[in-house]
Amino acid sequence: MQQDLTLSRWEKAPYIFVNGDLSSEVRDAIDEELSYDVPGASHTDAWRSGSWDGREHLFRESRSGNWFFPEGCLPKVQEVLDGFGVGYEIEGLLRPGRGDMGLEWLSEMTLREYQQDAVDTALIRGSGLVVMPTGAGKTVTALKIVQELSRPTIVLAHRQEIADMWVEEIRDILGHDAAVCYAGTRESGDIQVALYQSIYDDGEIRDDVRLDHDVVICDEAHRVGADTFSDVAMAVNASY
Repeated sequence: MQQDLTLSRWEKAPYIFVNGDLSSEVRDAIDEELSYDVPGASHTDAWRSGSWDGREHLFRESRSGNWFFPEGCLPKVQEVLDGFGVGYEIEGLLRPGRGDMGLEWLSEMTLREYQQDAVDTALIRGSGLVVMPTGAGKTVTALKIVQELSRPTIVLAHRQEIADMWVEEIRDILGHDAAVCYAGTRESGDIQVALYQSIYDDGEIRDDVRLDHDVVICDEAHRVGADTFSDVAMAVNASY
């Protein structure tokens, strides 16, 4: 068995650093698991010149030579390490559990079995993707997670009509008036709904927007792969 590794959660952002020596075989396997083809890459100058392979790589090397990856990719990395028989320990990954906001569930609806399963799994794992068909109740499922955790939460959306829907659902289901950070309004609160574009300005994360929430929900998470959206999501150093 290879020498044990320590997977350390960075305190400043939701990334996990690999401390210890990785064989090239294991490193390549993790990279393969944590990379994907970028649509339209073949039309870029970088791909045509051969300086880019057309893939987005989430397993990266820092300037100091340490390899790291987004916290949400931890289960995939664990699968690779387990498959190669690499021992490891995890440190700094905190799941503080239910908070003290005391959010109530005001809706009369009861979650369907598959929705409750998603809630239970998310609470156990601390992160993940809720993948359901249109109309299957992703928003309600996410709000149940928020209610169960009762911790400061930020919801990120990419369009105003989606953000407006979240504000309305939070008020109706959780009885909480969410702070709004979009459409010319820049409020901060324990429950906050924001557009990615309202947090990112001229290539930088704005410093006048609250981003210290314990829970982050990214609506239509497949869009987080875009550079701007990814930068915003990773700026929220959330535990969940």
